[in-house]
Amino acid sequence: MKKEEKQHAVLEWIESGCNYDQGVVLYEQFGKNSFMRKDFPNKQHKHATKIIYELCKSVGLNYNQIIQEKLIPSAQNKQQEEHNPITSDQLPNHSLQTPTNKELPEIMEVQEIAEYPVQLRRIIAEYAELFQERSKMHRILTEMPEGNSQALKTKRAEIFDLIKSLSARLEFLYAIRQHFDVNAEIPSEDEIWPAPKEDVKTELPDDPEQLRKMKKNQQSANTKDQNMLDYQNEKKGDAEKPMPAGPKRMKLENRIKARLKFIQKIDLKLVQSDVV
Repeated sequence: MKKEEKQHAVLEWIESGCNYDQGVVLYEQFGKNSFMRKDFPNKQHKHATKIIYELCKSVGLNYNQIIQEKLIPSAQNKQQEEHNPITSDQLPNHSLQTPTNKELPEIMEVQEIAEYPVQLRRIIAEYAELFQERSKMHRILTEMPEGNSQALKTKRAEIFDLIKSLSARLEFLYAIRQHFDVNAEIPSEDEIWPAPKEDVKTELPDDPEQLRKMKKNQQSANTKDQNMLDYQNEKKGDAEKPMPAGPKRMKLENRIKARLKFIQKIDLKLVQSDVV
């Protein structure tokens, strides 16, 4: 079978709703990893999102592009491109990954936890809590009904956003732990847990449309702050003019991180809302 025919088959499978058993059959035909061919059957609870990524990789499709174009409504895709400016540069030793691009341990190994700094003990506890939350979101994703309706696509998008956000935070915390193990250094609490600003509301409404509007507003504000960091202007310029290190830059970076944490809360509320 030609490469284009394989890609067409995988795209049809994605557009039809990503039936897991059908995906297993496709991977048996196109998959290049013999271990995964044996591991995928009867493990939907574990590999529901991973099989999408591996199938795309096997036939030469861009996973991130497919997720945006096929599983997320085009309107939300546009919003994501315009208002999600954070890249790996904003988090030390950390890169934003798709939910299945990087495997992380379920818990951070500890020995004498009482001897660890308070910040590290807090990181270990938060990591365990977030890992459980991400596993729960994966399970919700696998239990969603099949189909490609607008409501299902919107709900998948919200779950994917939350999984991505949780994965980003997990990798950030894990990177801090690794850095501590090697250098016996740990960032300040303000860097790890930036205090929310007054303009970031903490109470969330129950209405999904209000939540999406709040999320868009937070993303728009982050776009402006990110442009200030990159161009020293709220709008993108022709050439980058990075803001030099200093209190003003740190203030903007912490404001962005605080909004990202608030957006994560909104995503969680959206996932929990009854809109499907």
